[in-house]
Amino acid sequence: MEEVSLYYEKRPGITISIKMYFDKEGLLRFDGYDFGALVEELKGNDDYEYCYTIQPGEFAKLYTAFGILGNSRIALLEAIREQFSVYDAFTKFGKFMDANRVEYSRFTW
Repeated sequence: MEEVSLYYEKRPGITISIKMYFDKEGLLRFDGYDFGALVEELKGNDDYEYCYTIQPGEFAKLYTAFGILGNSRIALLEAIREQFSVYDAFTKFGKFMDANRVEYSRFTW
């Protein structure tokens, strides 16, 4: 499974972990997980999960948006990592996909 870490931070009260990967079904997944006392203060629960799932039929739009020739999944993951390795990657990547008309499903818990 190809995977990149977009962001990781651990400090008192919160741990943030965000990664992007292709799963065994070939879907592109963005998974984020925040947990700790600060998350409980803000969200009412001590953990918060958020994800995007992108179907293979949408990958061409991402390759074009990043200027990637061909269909290298590794090149796509690296391009995403280079641009979205920030704590608010979920929001920024969602806006990026909207601007490039990439269809995706969104889930938060």
